[in-house]
Amino acid sequence: GDAMHVADWTGSTAQERFTGHHFRRFIADHGLASIAALSLVSSLGASLLTGNIMPVDISDAAGMNLMDIRSKRWHERLV
Repeated sequence: GDAMHVADWTGSTAQERFTGHHFRRFIADHGLASIAALSLVSSLGASLLTGNIMPVDISDAAGMNLMDIRSKRWHERLV
């Protein structure tokens, strides 16, 4: 969608600085099946402490412009 649709869906205007477009490009280049997990640097500490890959924090997910702000789930069209 256009910038206004993205802002309506995610609560944020689309920004190049967000990680989401990097994830999307990687998935487009390599395919979703090639990815075991996607994580952010901000989740690294928790992942190391627990010994498990920790999910993306909700505030980080919203900031990546890939989450539907209302349902708090990944937005299908944006991912």
